[in-house]
Amino acid sequence: MINLQKEKEFFERVSVLVFNFLSSLKQKTLTIRYKHLRGVVLDPVTSSDIAIENLISKEIIKLFPNDKVLGEENSSDLIIDPKVRTWIIDPICGTTNYARGIKNFCTNISLAYQDIIIAACVLDHAREEFIWSIGNKEIYINDSLTKEINRSVPLIDVDLGGSYYLQNAKAKRKYTNFLYRILIKSDYMTVSYNTSLGFAYAGAGRLDGYFVIAPHIWDVATANFLLIQSGGIVSDISGKSWNLNSKSVLAARDKAVHEKLLNLYLDS
Repeated sequence: MINLQKEKEFFERVSVLVFNFLSSLKQKTLTIRYKHLRGVVLDPVTSSDIAIENLISKEIIKLFPNDKVLGEENSSDLIIDPKVRTWIIDPICGTTNYARGIKNFCTNISLAYQDIIIAACVLDHAREEFIWSIGNKEIYINDSLTKEINRSVPLIDVDLGGSYYLQNAKAKRKYTNFLYRILIKSDYMTVSYNTSLGFAYAGAGRLDGYFVIAPHIWDVATANFLLIQSGGIVSDISGKSWNLNSKSVLAARDKAVHEKLLNLYLDS
């Protein structure tokens, strides 16, 4: 078993640093630009995105000098070498929310090695707490183990924000049909946080599942690891087990919910 105590201490330290950094920016002007791809406006990027990624990367290099950093904003090499420990960073997931003054966003940090995630931490800026795990089927919120929340109706994050980036009309229609089927042919409640924070909430026991088409690895690696550690099921939209190269995610806290969502999608 790998000893990840140092990584745990890193999560604790970097969470405080990032929370304090954002608090110090409340009265400052935010610089915003937009990514473009073939003339299509994509994600906004703020000065805070860049600064947070730089802050986290600096701490990683200081504590783990032999590790690689793959960050959303600064990395051009997106290949994850299974022989090299690689930190995957999304400094602000939910930048659209953040840029509009909506405090519903998170910071994702995960560690990949030998083709799997071995540790992960999500910084929840709305609650100023961090959700993390270094494996062993244990998930913590700050210093406390997560507790199962009893509820009768499953709550699913359907990632409406992510659907904006689907350029294929057929894929959009299938996605729309899937949402329709959830509403008509299940008793599930739906929500969309427009950030992967909702995915992390599934791992923490606050939600029951989530569905993502065409995510980047930094959008889902952290939450997927947390959900797996909670005993949940994470696959792609065909039902195959999720891995670092998967192009979609369908995840749920229990087998029955996962199977229901998968069938609803495949029938769409």
